[in-house]
Amino acid sequence: AGGLSPSAAEALLLELARRPPPAVPMLRASRVGVALRRCERHNHAQVAAIASHVLASWRSAAEAEDRRNRRVAALGAASEGEARSGAAASRADISLAPARAHAVVLIGEALSVDSAEPGEPKAEFGQPAAGPRTAADVAVAVEAEVYKAVGKATGKAYQARCRSLASLLRAPRAAELRANVRAGRCSVEEFCGFRAPGGVVFP
Repeated sequence: AGGLSPSAAEALLLELARRPPPAVPMLRASRVGVALRRCERHNHAQVAAIASHVLASWRSAAEAEDRRNRRVAALGAASEGEARSGAAASRADISLAPARAHAVVLIGEALSVDSAEPGEPKAEFGQPAAGPRTAADVAVAVEAEVYKAVGKATGKAYQARCRSLASLLRAPRAAELRANVRAGRCSVEEFCGFRAPGGVVFP
């Protein structure tokens, strides 16, 4: 914006402020942040203030994306081997859809909580349970089923369903349910519909 008039620079920065923050890879590739930092030192106070606001917003979004990506990586929620679950989502798919990445982590962590039941071993996320699938496999499949069920959108219905399923898995007496879902004794479709294999509706 160095070659622009203050009014043109202000209009451009306001347009950037109205748009969602770009993804971190795009920021690194475009180096637009360097230009914004120069705008922070602009002689026109309004231009400098808007540039500072945009940078702060982008920095906050980048930090949130970095935290989310670390959780996804740590939990192994996006391995390419998810295809065997029949509802695959690749690492690229998840990184491009923050709401879906968050849902996968939320469900995966719920599948992996320590049980309150005496004698049940800790279910480590990414480690095999009673069946060949990991909690990561199941979390990706559950999220994909919810996404499909709500019309491939990540609005309020999607978010509420994912939170509800995660809460169900985290319930103090849900150790058996977690084991059944991970082992495949309760299918992803049955679990997402709150139905046990015998047709009993979960509370």
